[in-house]
Amino acid sequence: MSGDHSISMSRDSGAQSKSPGKVAYLGYLEGFRGMAIIFVVMIHANNAMLQRGVEGVTGDFSWVWTTFHILSHNSTVYFALISGVLYAYHLHRKPHGVFLRSRIEAVVVPYILVSVVLTLALAGIATLRGDGAIQPSDLAGQIAYNILFGEAWNTLWYIPVIAVLYVISPLLLRLLEDRNFGLPFAALMVLLPLVISRTGTEVTPSMLLFFAGVYTVGLLIGRDPENSLERLQRSTTAIAIVAFLAAATVWALDRSGIEFVGPTSIRESAIYVLRIALALLMLIGLRAYSDRFGPLTNRALKLIAAYSFGIYFLHAPLLRPIVKVVGWFVPEGNPSWALAAAVLVTFAISLVSTTLIVWAIKTATGKYSKYIIGS
Repeated sequence: MSGDHSISMSRDSGAQSKSPGKVAYLGYLEGFRGMAIIFVVMIHANNAMLQRGVEGVTGDFSWVWTTFHILSHNSTVYFALISGVLYAYHLHRKPHGVFLRSRIEAVVVPYILVSVVLTLALAGIATLRGDGAIQPSDLAGQIAYNILFGEAWNTLWYIPVIAVLYVISPLLLRLLEDRNFGLPFAALMVLLPLVISRTGTEVTPSMLLFFAGVYTVGLLIGRDPENSLERLQRSTTAIAIVAFLAAATVWALDRSGIEFVGPTSIRESAIYVLRIALALLMLIGLRAYSDRFGPLTNRALKLIAAYSFGIYFLHAPLLRPIVKVVGWFVPEGNPSWALAAAVLVTFAISLVSTTLIVWAIKTATGKYSKYIIGS
């Protein structure tokens, strides 16, 4: 989703060269990117359905809500981790200005375009509803604010966050590789999200610090992905146990209605542990078994991975009309089985429809599509 689509690059033979190097293609990273956007769409389908598609669900404990949150809440962690892996693996070889320019073209430019379109569309809808016409000066200020803080839609907050991480990537990697301070710095950054929680969809210093910790995990893996995953594979059972315990903690917290201890959301802390553990398990599994998935599954994952940024931009606005329609079929009383089915149907419709729209845009605009939808 973050626009880091290239994994294989050409190498200059000079040992000290800052030019991109030819590195081994890591196909499992593409599979992981595909899985990541699937989980992002899933959590937003859940939230949209239970908050907007039906009434009377939020407020009390719901095993449907908690189950889908355990499966997919904060799946943007996966994308931040992928970006960290790719930067440490080969993107750091580019001069930083060249790296940032590529991120601006593939990430920031389409983000600005989407933010402007959504802001104008919502302003137009509000005017048609009789909520009052927005003055051009106010509209310009709203557009600027939405771009700066990712407020054009409640899923766009990730782009300002990852943009900051792109800027400071060389500093983070340099600190990790410092002989004296690398190890304590790595430990500090990886543990930071346990006490500094993400702040919903609001871009704050806490949000930046949380995802800087996630990004650092990616940097640590990306310095030598093959050896890192080879070592982690020996601890697969232990990682799975950690994931299970983290999931059980989220369930218990939701059941009891407990979330905060002081300023720290212990629910988000448990979700962070769960996401990192599941990310490691997926990477280990994809690395070992993706060649056994069959050509159809692998092609589907690669297609979704290639379209992931466009899917990210488009799926959330489409969810609102989708949940309104699907919600009509949920029986009165909102039985849990019907809610779960409605979430899955909403998820499937959103994923398929946005994939088709991205394909149509790419077909119509060719190489310029990256400036429009980042894919």
